[in-house]
Amino acid sequence: MPPSGYGLLCARTCSFLLMLALIGSGATPDNLPHVYAHVDGLIVGSYFKKAGKAENLVEEARVKKFTEALRALRHASCPLR
Repeated sequence: MPPSGYGLLCARTCSFLLMLALIGSGATPDNLPHVYAHVDGLIVGSYFKKAGKAENLVEEARVKKFTEALRALRHASCPLR
């Protein structure tokens, strides 16, 4: 199941300790806009692989699509724009 912004917000709000919130699975360019503001980092692996399958080789086009989506979100959230 892909990560949800609501679930991440609840997890962070309910935490009594200062902890980093990481998505370790399921991050894609499609759901990145919904979770980006709620996490401190992403662990991306199989999305980069051909057809999203861990056993396949990394596909350059998938890496480019993800990094472009991430770059756009980072740029939009930069206060110095």
